[in-house]
Amino acid sequence: MKGLDTEFLPDMALGSAKYPFTAWLNISFTPQDYGLEPSQDDMMAVFIGSECRGLSRIYRDGFNATPRMVLFGSQEGEEARLLYYNAKTDRVYDTAKTFSTASQDISIDLN
Repeated sequence: MKGLDTEFLPDMALGSAKYPFTAWLNISFTPQDYGLEPSQDDMMAVFIGSECRGLSRIYRDGFNATPRMVLFGSQEGEEARLLYYNAKTDRVYDTAKTFSTASQDISIDLN
């Protein structure tokens, strides 16, 4: 899928009436620190309310990747939370990490 795990931001995402605010989100996360066995299909997602506003894979080609995703928001300062999908257990885990959206790169360390 074009745009997943890349710096590419599709034109359709720019100037959106519903989500005019975008920011880059960088996450430091090691599933093993939580007793989970990672796999190639693991993903990290950012939610605002009940809507998924960003998604990224954790691993690429067997190597650890710092999840980096575009966060889509309706305004700066929205309360967001991170969810982690572990393919080995086929479960979604709430990381209990919340943050406010900002107009710059956002870096979060879950380790």
